[in-house]
Amino acid sequence: MRRETLGFRPARLKLSLCPKMIEGAFELLASSSIFIALNSSLAVLASFMLYGAPVDPAALLSAFLITFSVYSLNKLSDYVEDKVNNPGRLKLIGKRRKAWAALSLAAAALSVALGALKSPFTVLVLLSPFIVASLYSFKPLPRAPRLKDIPGVKSLSVALSWALTGSLLPLTLEVTPWPLALASFTLIFTMIFVNTVLFDVRDVRGDAVAGVKTIPIALGLAKTRRLLYAANLLLLLPVSLLSYYGAPSRFHLALAFGALYNILVTGAFCRENIEKPLLLDLVVDGEWIPLTLFLAVVAALAP
Repeated sequence: MRRETLGFRPARLKLSLCPKMIEGAFELLASSSIFIALNSSLAVLASFMLYGAPVDPAALLSAFLITFSVYSLNKLSDYVEDKVNNPGRLKLIGKRRKAWAALSLAAAALSVALGALKSPFTVLVLLSPFIVASLYSFKPLPRAPRLKDIPGVKSLSVALSWALTGSLLPLTLEVTPWPLALASFTLIFTMIFVNTVLFDVRDVRGDAVAGVKTIPIALGLAKTRRLLYAANLLLLLPVSLLSYYGAPSRFHLALAFGALYNILVTGAFCRENIEKPLLLDLVVDGEWIPLTLFLAVVAALAP
């Protein structure tokens, strides 16, 4: 008797398990901060590509480690919010909080050690997101508010820390004219600002329970959407400078790509009750994957 007559179809069973396994693997990457850390390395890589500078693997690894450390430590401080917004993250950390904190600090120490092999400026750039994240995640004084409790400041702080690391880390290794660095800074800042606010839209319920005043809570959904669309105007600031300086066309193309991507993800995810929150992690946190691929294609077509 054929096994199919008994309803046993091993090939179909394996195919049905594949999507679940892939989804589970990605959820682990997202919850553990590995995915966001990988994308921070890609943001640095994008700046190397924009500047036309040789890529330094140690700089990419340093960016990965410091981002992993910052976001992992932030997870430890967001216990109340994550009980509502991301219970899967709590399962990952569980009772391993001390081990998780030790791993995060070890990653930061290794990142700084790698930076120290380059220059003091490299160390300063690497520490900038760690300092900013510490300020907005933890109270500096018992009665002082966290920066993330002030509407808008959290999103601006996260965007600033990413932009500093992404645009300046390559400059610690290669001299680049300041208009090019400003363009890279503006691109990273704008994309991460939109990124952060979109996650705040998703996390409205948990943030409200925890008393965190984010932009979506302060402005409401409609005004937040308009703000994100308007944020793309920042990408117009360096255009005239780039034209005056005679910058390569890849800068203008990257700014246009960033604006288009921001508009698309805002339209897709700046709304209530997102059915597939994991898709938000993939598309929004993974925004540097298509951008670096786009820059690679541009470089191949117009070296």
